[in-house]
Amino acid sequence: MNLHTARRVVLVCAMTLVTVDALAAIPVCVDVHARGISSADAEGMTALVESEVRRLATHTLATGDECEATLVVELVEVALDGGKKRVATAYLDGQTPHRRELGSAETFSEHLEYLVSAALGTDPRRLMADDVALEDTIALVENRPMAGEMLYGVEVGQATAFLASGASFSPSLAVRVRRGLGPFHIGARLRAAFLPVEPVRGGDPVPTVNVALEPEFAWFVSPDAAISFYLAAAIGISVIRFDGFVGDEEQRLVDFGVHSTVRIGTEFLRTADFRVDAFASVSLPWSATDSENSPLVDEWTPTMEVGFGVAF
Repeated sequence: MNLHTARRVVLVCAMTLVTVDALAAIPVCVDVHARGISSADAEGMTALVESEVRRLATHTLATGDECEATLVVELVEVALDGGKKRVATAYLDGQTPHRRELGSAETFSEHLEYLVSAALGTDPRRLMADDVALEDTIALVENRPMAGEMLYGVEVGQATAFLASGASFSPSLAVRVRRGLGPFHIGARLRAAFLPVEPVRGGDPVPTVNVALEPEFAWFVSPDAAISFYLAAAIGISVIRFDGFVGDEEQRLVDFGVHSTVRIGTEFLRTADFRVDAFASVSLPWSATDSENSPLVDEWTPTMEVGFGVAF
């Protein structure tokens, strides 16, 4: 799961946690009208409506000046088309009424839950409160500190050292640790290139070992996409070893130095549990490779590397 997806999950969960219990219940009065039925049945209707209101967490029963809204429920029995029909209606403060026609075998209580829930569910006060709570929750989640993502990777590639005598190729292996925060990643990379060959008498010096440690900073163009191009920069320290001959004497030169690296690449499968990376980099040393103990090499030795990696 990537960072953007994780934030969306957090946002959805947080919005889900905004329940009606977290909002103040709106005081509502009940006004019941029954036409064509007995007064005893009308009193029973009133009791049923009040009981239904008590079941809802969005509103609470009130009387007199405490009321912020009035729920009107009507049951009318009329003679129509040679028969009698009963119609139940509920509305809140002049809002659009909700109406149900009762069948001959149906009772008022069977439709009461729908009528009361529908009428109170369209209460403008409640809808406004829900919107405010939702906006507050979204703002809280969006403004919360972002959590970083740790990635651990292994890379293989080919390193090319450019010498005055030509290019020298050697396989490379690296481990990379980084932490991502949105489009930015910071981390460190340890790379080693080995060329296990013996120098040739009369031949050119050979860079047999090249080890570098690089703290790096990376920027991803599309941090939320499954595939993203990125650009990285690093300043690291390196150890390079040359083997060769000076005259008839075999010598070994080991030099420590500082270098700058620029890396470009494309990362794939960024929405999966692992990521695949294709990259190319160029490292430029700050000084020439040389040694007081050996005249074997005294030149500037930039390095280029191409490879693939996987991160978890």
